[in-house]
Amino acid sequence: MAVVGETTLHVVKWYDNHPVTLLSDYIEASPVKEVERWDRKQKVNIKVPCPAVVKEYNKNMGGVDLLDSLIALYRNKIRSKKWYHRLVFHLLDMTIVTAWLLYRRDCDGTGIRKEEQMRLYTFKSYIAEGLCKSGKCLDRKRGRSSSTIDNEYMEKKRRGPTAAIPISDVRLDATAHWIEMSDKKGRCKVPGCNGTPKVKCQKCDIRLCFTSTSNCFLKFHSE
Repeated sequence: MAVVGETTLHVVKWYDNHPVTLLSDYIEASPVKEVERWDRKQKVNIKVPCPAVVKEYNKNMGGVDLLDSLIALYRNKIRSKKWYHRLVFHLLDMTIVTAWLLYRRDCDGTGIRKEEQMRLYTFKSYIAEGLCKSGKCLDRKRGRSSSTIDNEYMEKKRRGPTAAIPISDVRLDATAHWIEMSDKKGRCKVPGCNGTPKVKCQKCDIRLCFTSTSNCFLKFHSE
């Protein structure tokens, strides 16, 4: 026992399967109660004395032990010499595990079966993928050559009349270019392509090939 300022601190060391040391400012070893433990030599359960502070800890700290064990399953492995980086990564792991536990509780409340719920690994993977890809714009290629859409379109225009295409600022803005299916086929607007797709860009209002062998939709919005 020690007194720090006006606070009395109790340090208790209990020998269970391994030594357990606890520090408390409101409860001490007494009253000592008995708990059951398995005796390997006698191969029976025996009664052993257990301090009050240990009983109190086991009663109220089960959630903390569960949280720590779940964090340890898929801990962030990023290494850093800066101590605050390790603190931030630990807080991130703790937040994700807490969110997963809330997700499980919500699933149980809505009647979703355990086998249909996401496991912690899957839950954490989804969060990582969402943080990495959400809101990410498609990068425009650097060092644009004479084979880009604009130059090919201008070359085609010099040879004769051709339908207009959106300006490059709109075509390459990587925003709201949704695929839409049309009832009728139309000529693909990528120069050099002779396809007649039904797929069209909702924003640009032009038809573009979108198949396993010809992805003019991606080419048109990235070159």
